[in-house]
Amino acid sequence: MRRAAIVLGILALGSLAIGQQTLVPKRTSPVRSCESAWAYRPHVAVCPPGDSKAAIPSEETCRVLHEIMGSPLLSKSVEEWVDLGSGACHGLNKEDVAVAYLLISRENHGAPHLGHFRGEEPMYASSLAKLFYAVAAYKKMQDRCIRDSKIESDIVAMLRDDDHEAANRVVDFISGTESGEKLSGGDFRAFARKRNWVNRYFESLGFEGLNVNQKFWVENPSPRDLQLLGNKLAQNYENSNRVTATQAAELLYLIYADAIVSKEACDKIKRAIERRLDQEKIGPLQGIAAGLPSGSKIWSVKGFTYQNFNEVALVQLPNGQVYALSVLTRYADHVKNFSTQISRIVAHRAMVHTADDDRNNAYLVSPRSGAQ
Repeated sequence: MRRAAIVLGILALGSLAIGQQTLVPKRTSPVRSCESAWAYRPHVAVCPPGDSKAAIPSEETCRVLHEIMGSPLLSKSVEEWVDLGSGACHGLNKEDVAVAYLLISRENHGAPHLGHFRGEEPMYASSLAKLFYAVAAYKKMQDRCIRDSKIESDIVAMLRDDDHEAANRVVDFISGTESGEKLSGGDFRAFARKRNWVNRYFESLGFEGLNVNQKFWVENPSPRDLQLLGNKLAQNYENSNRVTATQAAELLYLIYADAIVSKEACDKIKRAIERRLDQEKIGPLQGIAAGLPSGSKIWSVKGFTYQNFNEVALVQLPNGQVYALSVLTRYADHVKNFSTQISRIVAHRAMVHTADDDRNNAYLVSPRSGAQ
């Protein structure tokens, strides 16, 4: 009996030692919409409480952003995923990709952990800028006390259908500008300042170094838009829309958490970017959806040109795990399937492993304050 008791005690201690490497249970709690059995949902104070249309103070948005904890150990894992993914995409260099992974589901209901590879490097945004424009448009409507505006149909078309013309009308609405002939002197400076309204808004929330002030052009930009773009570079222009992988993932998280502009605005954006997984898997630019198992749900925005393919997605796996994944790539020859490879690796890991890499929270830091 004593020997049996000792053996049972050793097994119990062993189970505690590996408790952080928990396998997902075969039967998890039921999930609905984009809710998770383990997802962290910050309480965002609005006034009046319970009003979905009530403005969310910028201080609350900043607080939710500061709750995100950067994990160097998780970043190490992200780099390993990048090595595996790029190895399956011949000719794609690690220097030409950026990946951010925001783990929202935590077994202890703790705040999200952020890991990234080159996630702080600004890269050409393509249609990812439309997510920023959507938030800015709802913020502008809120500031002007505009309800049920016709611009909302353009916001939906911009997000759901990747409609460039609708997006350009949204940009005009936000900035109070329009495209046209070349401007000079003070007229151009006034035009540029108005177009930079979105930049100033996001910088006030803590998004540093982004540039979201350009329209979307299938053909040549108008003369004044070309002025704003600046000098031509190898792939884009010096003032092209640029964001980081981390910024894209963080903004999508704020929308998921109903923590920016208003709950109503966040709900409308989420409805516009919700995708059917089977449809998303069709076509040459399959992206993150193609790496997900059946039964997953995805809310995503993607953009591409002949030299880049970007996507940011909120993913809910069949086991209830929720995370945001942002993948930005650039290339010189043809479209690669890098984002699909990364998505498959991340989804597989999340389906069999729910624990934190940083067991004792010893290495967690705030990406913005740098404090332990």
